[in-house]
Amino acid sequence: MAFTYVPSGADNTATNDVISASLAKYIGPARDNIFQDNVTLNWLKGSRRMRLQSGGASIAIPIEYAENSTVGALDHFDVIDTTPQKQIQTAEYAWGYYAGTVSVSKKELAQNRGDNIINTLEQKMKNLSSSMSGKINEHLYAAAATSNGMTTWATNVDATSTIGQINSTSQSFWQSTVTTGGSFAAQGLSDMETTYNALASSANRNTPDFIITDSTNFGRYSLALTPQQRFTSNDTGSAGMVNLLFKNAPVVFDRDCTSNVMYFLNSNAVELVIESSMNFVMGSPIEPENQAALVSKMLAMLQVVVTDRRRLGKITSLAA
Repeated sequence: MAFTYVPSGADNTATNDVISASLAKYIGPARDNIFQDNVTLNWLKGSRRMRLQSGGASIAIPIEYAENSTVGALDHFDVIDTTPQKQIQTAEYAWGYYAGTVSVSKKELAQNRGDNIINTLEQKMKNLSSSMSGKINEHLYAAAATSNGMTTWATNVDATSTIGQINSTSQSFWQSTVTTGGSFAAQGLSDMETTYNALASSANRNTPDFIITDSTNFGRYSLALTPQQRFTSNDTGSAGMVNLLFKNAPVVFDRDCTSNVMYFLNSNAVELVIESSMNFVMGSPIEPENQAALVSKMLAMLQVVVTDRRRLGKITSLAA
């Protein structure tokens, strides 16, 4: 379908102005709804996890993978080590590019003059934001990265995939922790303890701060806790849900999460990067050549990037 703008008189121009103003009014709430509708996206939107980037053919992330070996104690006239250091490698991620449309037929415009058309547009915007949110979240949990779409936790959190153009098979610093689980009743809590501790750099620093699974294993975790262990929190930015805790990390479920997998994520290891001029923006209404309608596009360029795969982990093959 060709979306070529065709002027059609003063009435159409006035209608376009009303629609443009209405879309502009609702783009802010619609953008908020995109994140609030989904637990994972809402967590990613939180502080330290989301940033805007202006332009770029891709997203380049400097990865620190080794310590500086020149650091050491010395006496008065000891020679200071000046060995050149190589501790940084660049991970490069392609943008995910998404689009959706709001369409209003001329018949709808005639039937909903005045304030009614504004109400109609509000409902259409809510539907678009919900649909956009659902699709992006679905892609985050796909078995493999979607072409031109988001990266996926399935490959972001493993020990073999090439992510950000860095091969984790040959680069051990770029491997996540993967624990093969089993019966949750028999070993679930033990597997969680093992995975959490493998990812923690110290007792209270740089530990996993978000654990997400499917609803079935969220229920299994809840039932495995004694009342004294069942601490909860709703201070996670996770769509207002009250969550269970494992140590200090909220445990939540996402409807799109891979069945029988539990992900251990870390705010210091992932970012949601959004291109600043394509932050879920709405275009002006245009009239297709072959339809009596007005169409406006919502566009977004964004990506979930990993900055430290060693701080991410998962438990697979969970069962009753």
